[in-house]
Formats: sequence, C-alpha cells, structure tokens
Amino acid sequence: KRAGANYPVPFPYSSYKWHVPDRIPMWQRRNVVAAFVALCNLHAAALEIRTHAFDEQGEGNLYEDSRWWNEDLAHAVVATKDTVGGAAQLAKIHAGILGQAVSQGFLGSAAKLRDGDFHGALEAASGAVTQAQVESDKASRSFRSSVPRLLAVIMLIVCIGLLWGLESLLSPLSCSQDSLGSAALGSQSELQKVGDFHHFPALGTLRFLLSVMVLLFNFYPWTVQAVQSRKAGILSVFSSWGVLAAPMFFTLSGFCQSYAKTVGSKAQLEEDFISAVVVRIMAWYPYYAISLIFLATYFFSYSAWDWSSFTAQFFLISGAFESRKVTFPYLPCSWWFSLLAVYTLGWYPMHTVLKGSVNSVIWTMFTVATTVVIPSVLLEYLFLSEEPLFQMIQYSPSYFFGQALAVWQVKHCMLMQVQTGQSGSPSSQLLTLQPVGEMPFSARFGVTTSCLILGLVMIFISPFDELPVIRKPCASIFTKGLLLPVFGLHIVGLCNEADPLARLAARPVVNWAGKLSLSMFLLALPMHVAVRETLGFDGFTWTFLASLLAMSAAGYFLIEVPSRRFAHFLAVFMNQKAQK
Repeated sequence: KRAGANYPVPFPYSSYKWHVPDRIPMWQRRNVVAAFVALCNLHAAALEIRTHAFDEQGEGNLYEDSRWWNEDLAHAVVATKDTVGGAAQLAKIHAGILGQAVSQGFLGSAAKLRDGDFHGALEAASGAVTQAQVESDKASRSFRSSVPRLLAVIMLIVCIGLLWGLESLLSPLSCSQDSLGSAALGSQSELQKVGDFHHFPALGTLRFLLSVMVLLFNFYPWTVQAVQSRKAGILSVFSSWGVLAAPMFFTLSGFCQSYAKTVGSKAQLEEDFISAVVVRIMAWYPYYAISLIFLATYFFSYSAWDWSSFTAQFFLISGAFESRKVTFPYLPCSWWFSLLAVYTLGWYPMHTVLKGSVNSVIWTMFTVATTVVIPSVLLEYLFLSEEPLFQMIQYSPSYFFGQALAVWQVKHCMLMQVQTGQSGSPSSQLLTLQPVGEMPFSARFGVTTSCLILGLVMIFISPFDELPVIRKPCASIFTKGLLLPVFGLHIVGLCNEADPLARLAARPVVNWAGKLSLSMFLLALPMHVAVRETLGFDGFTWTFLASLLAMSAAGYFLIEVPSRRFAHFLAVFMNQKAQK
C-alpha cells in the first residue's frame, strides 16, 4: 500500500459499494416499472377490502370502524408513553455518563499535570471522552430506535431555545455598548455603519461550520454501517451528513460573489468576463496551490498517473475529468475548487442577467434550480453515476441559486439611502437593511427554521438510506438540489441578523472563527500528517484540533490575507487598464 493512501478517510461511496451496473437493460427497467405498478395495485386492493368488504350476512364491514379506531388509538397511546418514558430514561443515562466522564477526565488530567506529565494529561482526557462515547452508544442501542430519535429531537429544540436565551441575555449588553459608542463618535459613525453593511459577519460563522463538517466527514472515525443501522452516536451522524457541505458551499459562493459585486466595494469597478474570473479565483488559488505542492512533496510518488492527477488538480480541471475518489496528492475535497473555478466562468453572464431582472425571473431560477434535481438524480441512478462531467453539471444549480438569492436579498431586504454633499445635492447612494418589522418571514426567522428542518432530516434520515423502488442511496437527492430552499433560508436569515441565532452568529468572537475556514479546509491533512509524524498522535485527537486551529490562524495572516490583497490589487489594476 503506497504512503498516504489512508489519509484522508475515503469518501463513503468509494468504500461502500453499491451494485450498480454500468447500463441497466431496457427489459430490467420495464420489470421495475411493472413491479411498481403491481405493488400499487395490491395496496389499493388491500385498502378496498379493509374499507368496503362485507361478510356473508351482509351486515357491516369485516372490521367495524370503531374497533379499528379504538385499537389504533390505544396502540398509539401506549407507544407514545413508552417512547417518552424511554427518552427520559435515556437522557438520565446520558447525563450520568457525561458527569462521570467529566469527573474522570478532570481528576486524571490533574493527577498527571501534578507529576509534570502533559502528554499523560492529554491521554487521560482523551480516554475519558472515548469511554464516555462508547458507553453512550451502548446505552442508545439498548433502547428502541424511536427513543434516541425522540431524545435527539428534544435536544435539538432545547439547544435552539438555549441559544435564543443566550442571545437575549447578550443583547442588552451590546445595546448599551453601541449607545455609548454612538454618543462618542456622532453621526460619522452612523455613516460608517451604513457603508459597511455589505459585510455580513454571520456568514463567516457559516463558513466555519462548513469547514467543521468537512473536517468531521474526512477525519472523524465514523462508519457507514453504524450510521445506516442507526447505531451511531450524534457526532457520527452529524459527520455522515458532511455531504451537505458541498452544495451549501457552492450556494454560499454564488451568493457572496454576486452580493459583493452589487453593493460591496467592488460594485464601482468595471469588469469584463476575463477580469471577473481571474480576480475571484486568485483570492484563494495561491493558498490552494501551496497546499497541493506541500502534499505532493510529502506523498512523493514515482507513478506517472499520480502526477497527471496532480497536474489536473493544480490547473483546476480535475473536477470535469476525474472521479470523486481520493487521488494523489490526497487533498480532501479538492474537486470543490475545480468545480468552483468552472462555475466562476458562468458568474459574469448570469450576474448580468439577474441583477436587473424582475421577481418572476428570480423565482423561475429558484424553481428550476430546485426541481431539476428529479431528472438529474434519475439520470445519475440509471446511466451517469460515474461521469465526472455530469456531476459537475449537477452541482451547478446550487451556485446559480446563490446568485439569484443575492439579487433577491437586495430587492426585498434592503433600502437605498442617498447621502447629500455640502451643497445639498446627492453625493452617493448606499444600501442599508430594512427595519426588522418590514422584512419577510424568511429573513426574520430563516436561521431557526432551516436549523429545525436540517436537524430533523439528520435525525430521521441517513444519507445512505435506500429510496423505495429505485433502491439507491438518497444522498444524491439532498445534495443535488432538494435542500436548496433550506440553504437559501439559512443564508438570508444570517444576512439580515433579525433571527436571534443570526445575531448570535454575528458576534465578534464567533465571527472571527469564520476567518479560519479556508485555512482549516486546506491545512487539515497537512496538520494531521505533521501531528502524527512529530508527536505520535494518530487519528482525530485534541492535539490535532489544537494544532490545526493554531496553524489556521497563522495561515490566515501569512497566506490568505496577502492573497486577497493581491486579488484586490489585481481588480483595481485591470479596471484602470480597461478605462485607458
């Protein structure tokens, strides 16, 4: 086995083999349709017998309606009581396990630290967490599957309620600080706030969460079999849904690029097709290229095929020609950048069409981008499951959905303010957010609504569950367009900061983590290798996480900030050259 083949953890579909023939014969497709029709007929016949069948004496139905209703109601009440009681008992067990793990980890780490053994303290804390997770999973498996799910739903609602309460406690403090600051700075501060509205700090928190999802998906020790059999823990289930990070990443990229061009600092810069593509790619490409070169040097190979794969990734063409399996130099999810580069080619013409369009055109884009998932997934299941070019086309609606969402945000959630000069004539126009009471419901409570929907999807559905009749995993439906309206709710809610969760995500402490998102994405594998080689910690450890955060902060200031400054300089230079 060649070096580095186990890093990162392969994409689940590469290790979870579905028996899918290259091309299903026509007679097999007809048999599937015939079987489905027969199944529907049998179901209809059963309903007909249950509802309208009569006995030999012709007196009433075979089973009286009252008997059916009473038995069903009694079973439902008993099942509900058992489920609620089991959820309460399971919550007590989890609380006891958590308390025992905290006490054991604290006492063990303190004893090791008194002896001066820092390495042993980390191992004691990690061992307590691991033991608690094993006991928690064992306790969950001892109950029926409905009990852990009900407990997870309750925990989801309670967590959202706690976050709402935390924001309500922090809001009076921030309001008092803002009032003092505005009294000291005067009207100049207000103008500065209006001019800075094109920056959405809460979106930085979303980027950080996407990076965490990718990190857990690739490095956390979860298995497909445990997730599919409902025997996995909460963190394993959340890690398995890292497949949603890709479409949300493309939606967020399309939104940010179009929104920044509409009301941001780049709004006044004249761009053509070439400059629009070059400037947006150069904002992240140097960091991406450095990570690829480092991994190619570490996992050095003498295979010509490996270096051809490296060349394709380096020049951002691997997404259209290579499969989604892990290839040399093993950068996790490197195909995201290749697809983003291709979608950026279509950003300029699509933005030109959407920026002056009416609501009907925007909603047509929303509808098409969401409903195209049905024919797209059917083609994938039947014919084109292993075609990289077709998969690139499948993810493109997410990017263009984000572009349309940015135009909708400007039209429905922002107001134009005109600043006057000293002579009283208009000097400039600035966009500011509407009052909260005038915003649509999707803008005021979009984050809470989307978190509830996504949480329920993760609790009750596994990305590896098979669809009925088709017998294919359902992950493609969720990643290729079905959840785009939910992603849109989440992004719009974060932008307007009317939702309590959005205001909490926009806090400076939380928002600063968003600056580390690109560094965490690109440095995850290099830091995993460095920690394993230098400190001897292998796997998903606290040492790995702490080292990754530290290096991500350093990479942000040393690589990402200069890259973005260079991209801005390049945009200004190309604009000046175009005006001459």
